[in-house]
Amino acid sequence: MKKFTLMKLRKYLFKRNIKRLKDEFGWDYNSNLNLYRKIKTKFNLELSSLILYAMMNFNITANQVSLFGVFWIFFGSFTFFLNQTELIYLGIFIFFTKSISDFVDGALAYLKKENSKEGYEIDLWSGDACKIGLLIGFHIYIFNISQDHSYLIICIILIVMNLIDPRLHLSKTKFDRTVFNKKLIK
Repeated sequence: MKKFTLMKLRKYLFKRNIKRLKDEFGWDYNSNLNLYRKIKTKFNLELSSLILYAMMNFNITANQVSLFGVFWIFFGSFTFFLNQTELIYLGIFIFFTKSISDFVDGALAYLKKENSKEGYEIDLWSGDACKIGLLIGFHIYIFNISQDHSYLIICIILIVMNLIDPRLHLSKTKFDRTVFNKKLIK
C-alpha cells in the first residue's frame, strides 16, 4: 500500500469533505456567515486527519470506523444518563466531534480501496443510528434538568417515528441507492 504523509492526507481530507459539504448540503466552507460551523468543521477535519493518518498504518477497515462512530454517539448519550457535570462535558465534546468518523470512514475506504455496497449501506445505517443516539442524549439531558417525564415520552415517539418513517426506508433501499450509484464497486 502506498505511504501517505500526514500533510497529503490532511489536504486530501479537507478537499474531499469541503466539496462534499458543498455538494450535499450547499454549505460554503469559505463563507464566514456561520463562524461556529466553520470552526467546528475545521477542528473535526484536523482531528480526522490525525486519525486517518494513524488508521492508514493499521489493519482497521472503514466499516469498523463507521461502527465505532455509532458506539461513540451512544457512549456520549450514556454520559448524559449518568448526570454528572464532568461526564456531561464529555458528552458535549463527543457530540461536537460526531462527524469525525464520517469524515474518516469514506476517505479510508477510498484510500485503502475498500469501497463496497455493504460499506455504503453501513455508512447510511450508522448515520441513522447516530441521529437516534443524539435524540436520546438530548432528551435524557433535558429530562435530567427538568425531571419532566414528557421529554422521555417525546424521545420514545421520535425514535419510533424515525424507525418507521417510510421515506427513510424507501430512499435507502439497495435498489435505489446501490444499484444506481455508479461510483460504487461490487
